[in-house]
Amino acid sequence: CGGSVNLASAVSKINVEGSRIVSFEAGGRLFDSYDYVVLALPRKMLASLLDGESSLKKAAEGIEDSPILNIYFTTEKKLFDSPFVALAESPLHWVFDRTESSKIGGGKRLYSIVVSAFSGDFNPQNLREKVLEELKKYFGEFEIESFVPSLFKDATILSTCKAEALRPQPLGHFENAAIVGDWVNTGLPCTMESAAKSAELREL
Repeated sequence: CGGSVNLASAVSKINVEGSRIVSFEAGGRLFDSYDYVVLALPRKMLASLLDGESSLKKAAEGIEDSPILNIYFTTEKKLFDSPFVALAESPLHWVFDRTESSKIGGGKRLYSIVVSAFSGDFNPQNLREKVLEELKKYFGEFEIESFVPSLFKDATILSTCKAEALRPQPLGHFENAAIVGDWVNTGLPCTMESAAKSAELREL
């Protein structure tokens, strides 16, 4: 009974024979003694470890990314009273008030913006100007102090009919392995809830 945790040991190869994963290589070592394998990997990483003719590899590579843009900014003005707002007809989808949770103090207000499926130019200075211009339409005059944008290019998958058709089931690809993660087909969108549901298997 028991186990081990191997730090700084990225998986570099998965060896498959027939319908079974017979071994995998990680941190310069070969692992071939186990009862069952759980592949909890991002789809691009899993695809890079599979054989070129694998249908699972082709499916993982065929699903397109959907970037998410996160922006944190501070201002002295309180923009709204609720914890968050959705901006209808705006490219800035959601604005969250993070002031209390961050305990920023100093009379500052901290807000975050989430933009799904971002396809614009990631230029921090241009973004700052456009964000301020857009927010003024909803909240009136104010000035942005600090402004920190972050672009997550492969944050989630592009929700299309093609992507949904390609999302693999957790089971059925290998006799001794399951695939878990937000991107597998659980009947839910590509979310944390989907990742959790993908692991609710009798085999696990």
